[in-house]
Amino acid sequence: MRFRRLRTRIIMWIMMLALLISLLLGTISAYSQYQSAMQNIDETIRLSSGPYGMALENYLDSLEKRSATLATPGAVTSASLTQEQRQENLTAILESRPDMSALYTIGADGVSTNDADYTFEDSSGEDYSGEEFFASAMAVDGVWIDDPSYDEWTDNITLTVTYRY
Repeated sequence: MRFRRLRTRIIMWIMMLALLISLLLGTISAYSQYQSAMQNIDETIRLSSGPYGMALENYLDSLEKRSATLATPGAVTSASLTQEQRQENLTAILESRPDMSALYTIGADGVSTNDADYTFEDSSGEDYSGEEFFASAMAVDGVWIDDPSYDEWTDNITLTVTYRY
């Protein structure tokens, strides 16, 4: 009987020791796998950030050139155009450019003289003088590009690109 109790105790201690060793090795293994996964993610981000950064830079450059082209005297800003002609030209440009959701011509006072957006409704006369993009755009000559933001109207990430001339 005594032998049996001693044997039971020894088995219990061995089982507890095996359980403790299993937990310790499992924890070490999980931590090691976590570190390895984090290193792989860091490496993937490092390797892919260069090409994606260049693509984004090229896209922003093309946006800058396109906005300058749209804003130079011509189809939108020519003094010889009537307001209706400007509106028609803005709408035609917007319809031909699926990557744009809105075009505005805004005076130095911040009031929209013509605009076209994805609804294709004219809401000229809108006062943008209190908007951050207007103040920032008025502070620079040429093109100003805002940080990307979520637009709840279009349910997309948008960039505000302005050109002051």
